[in-house]
Amino acid sequence: MEYIKIFFGSILGFLYNIVGNYGVSIILLTFLIKLALSPLDLKQRKSAARMQQIQPVLNQLQKKYANDKEKLNAEIMKVYREYKISPTSGCLPMLLQFPIIIALYWVIRQPITYMMGIDNINDQALLIINFNDWARANTDKLVGTLPELFSQGSGVTGNNYAQYEIQIAQVIHNNADVLKDFIGETAKANGLGAIGSSFEMTTVDFSFLGLNLAETPSIGKLWSFITGGNVKISEVALCIIPLCSGLSSWFSSKLTQVKNTQKVDKNVILPESEKVPEQANPMQSMTIIMPIISAWFTFTFPAALGLYWVVSNVYQIIQISVVNKLVVPKIENEFKGEFIDVKENRKKRKKH
Repeated sequence: MEYIKIFFGSILGFLYNIVGNYGVSIILLTFLIKLALSPLDLKQRKSAARMQQIQPVLNQLQKKYANDKEKLNAEIMKVYREYKISPTSGCLPMLLQFPIIIALYWVIRQPITYMMGIDNINDQALLIINFNDWARANTDKLVGTLPELFSQGSGVTGNNYAQYEIQIAQVIHNNADVLKDFIGETAKANGLGAIGSSFEMTTVDFSFLGLNLAETPSIGKLWSFITGGNVKISEVALCIIPLCSGLSSWFSSKLTQVKNTQKVDKNVILPESEKVPEQANPMQSMTIIMPIISAWFTFTFPAALGLYWVVSNVYQIIQISVVNKLVVPKIENEFKGEFIDVKENRKKRKKH
């Protein structure tokens, strides 16, 4: 996992150095990730389209072998083989999303380590010492939960450094004098290898369209604003990202929802007694559940990760729309020929 975090951190840092905007860098990184996964996603969409075409056949089998689960499973696998469908082909793109999300979470939470290049434990220890000295004399310039931490007489330690790293990165960007004793001749005299007079650290500006992507959207602050509480507009505006995440996830789910097609073409028509009610489709409940999970997810983590989620959903919506318009009709035409071939093969086997 560490190698994945270093990889994504390097790419995000590279993009930031080019465009100079953190939000745009997140968007570009999202597109690169989605493009890399596009071949697998396309395979998944094709498999889903073919599954939809054989749904009436599966419905017939479920009706016929309702009291014999073992026979039903055997017949379903037989249908999959006949129509060259892999029921697990859609799992890989979904599984790959988990390590990507986890890696991006830590890249976003630890920008000093993965974007700014201070990943050596000794250099981090010296950074903590210098930052604590500066912070105790400048508590009015701290952000997030750092003022509370230092007001308690505590400070940043090796144990909580990762927790506060994104806030420390904001302070470093806003105050050029934070690390004056850390980078330069003083650091070089202390014998630090990576940090010396020749070291150039790129600080990160987390602002994007007036939003601070380092902060986490808060339902509490949104509710306080609605009820007339004293909340900054920028903190309320940050809640746009979770709302966009939920809406884009809902629209994406609607597009990907595979309905139990009662009639695929003139070759496959089910009698009324064998039709499966559309509301029995579990995908319909996912259309409601997934947007809620998506919104909750982006209310829990820094807004930068929420931005990745929103852009990822938008990319998926575009991709699904293109597949539905250009690929699915082709698959349906191919399936008609395959359906006839399968029927003829079954007749031949019965004769023998």
